[in-house]
Amino acid sequence: MILTPEDIQFIRNNKDRIVTASVMQQPAGIKPHTFIASGGAARLLFSEQPRTRELLKKWQSIYLTGGLYANAIDVYAHAVFANGYRLEGPEHLVQEVEDNFAIFDFDTIGMQGIIQSLVFGDSVQEVVHTRKATGIPAGIVLRDSSTFDIDTDDFGVIRAFRQVIPDRPVVTLEPSRVVHLQLIPSCDVYGISLIGRAYDDIMRDAKTAEASSAAIERHGFKKWHIKVGQPGEIIDDSVIKSVANEFEDIETDNEFTTTADVNIMPLDSGGLEKIEDYNNISLMRVAASLGVPEEMLGIRRGSTDATAVSRMEMFLNTRISAIQRTVARTYTLSYIDQIVAPGAVKLVFSDVREEDEFKKAEWIGKLLGSLSNANPEVLPKVLEIFPKKWIQSQFNITGGQ
Repeated sequence: MILTPEDIQFIRNNKDRIVTASVMQQPAGIKPHTFIASGGAARLLFSEQPRTRELLKKWQSIYLTGGLYANAIDVYAHAVFANGYRLEGPEHLVQEVEDNFAIFDFDTIGMQGIIQSLVFGDSVQEVVHTRKATGIPAGIVLRDSSTFDIDTDDFGVIRAFRQVIPDRPVVTLEPSRVVHLQLIPSCDVYGISLIGRAYDDIMRDAKTAEASSAAIERHGFKKWHIKVGQPGEIIDDSVIKSVANEFEDIETDNEFTTTADVNIMPLDSGGLEKIEDYNNISLMRVAASLGVPEEMLGIRRGSTDATAVSRMEMFLNTRISAIQRTVARTYTLSYIDQIVAPGAVKLVFSDVREEDEFKKAEWIGKLLGSLSNANPEVLPKVLEIFPKKWIQSQFNITGGQ
């Protein structure tokens, strides 16, 4: 479909309504007849809100202080952006979007959007403009998504995003001024937090780790029972104290020299039994609840290289590929479509596995080889089917005609 100048002007004049519809994931002009579970006045007046500031801060604290859990969340963001991305569309419009992206660090913005969506359930980032009345945004800025509330009507149509921070005025943003990312959507207004969903297993793992640390401190080093004197003999306290002082700092190279009346017997000779099993079960559960293969968290146990590779491939080909499509669609609809005509340029992430890129290179190489041997009269028609620009875009090659 070719857009006329009048079509483009209409879209720009109505971008607020169009972006709002894209956030709802519903076509413009369609009004639902069914209600969301909690929203609008009903939610504010009669429902107890399960999403509280305290709960969001608790999830954030787990991410900020939990090394294993933070690493699991970061794996998602790193995997999505690992092989880069490209912009697809007419060259002059792609260049316009690239020039806009050069103003800010899109990689950081996008990765933080994924992280905050998994931590809080929703990522809310502000689309900022310059003072010039061009209507084209100048970038995206990071904000603490836990400070935003989403205002909807009873049908789930988003009307505004409100930032509420103590001792500061409430800031209201129209949907067109926000990039709103949900990676685990619900049937309600807000998305589902991955940390919140895995909270029980995370707390069990934390308790297991704490108990293991205490057990190692108490029982990880041998204790000694030192008997002084003979059965029934009364030993003066000063003698017992003097012998105790001799054994106060025991090191690995100590040798004991005593009289026959002193008997040294080890305690806790069995050591810490099954502590590794307890920790392995706990780590396995928390990795499964966060949806990340253990190998990607630096845990290697009970699996061969082939098994580890197959687990990671499954993770990349299912979860990460799906997240890539969601992230690309969200930033295309909520931001890129405000720079150029909607649908003209779209964000596309590269394949998550280098192996896929190699396969692509192989068949494109065969394609180029066949083109080089093609009849000169047939070559223009072949290039109409396989344009050079398309071939270049598959490898993020810029330049050339």
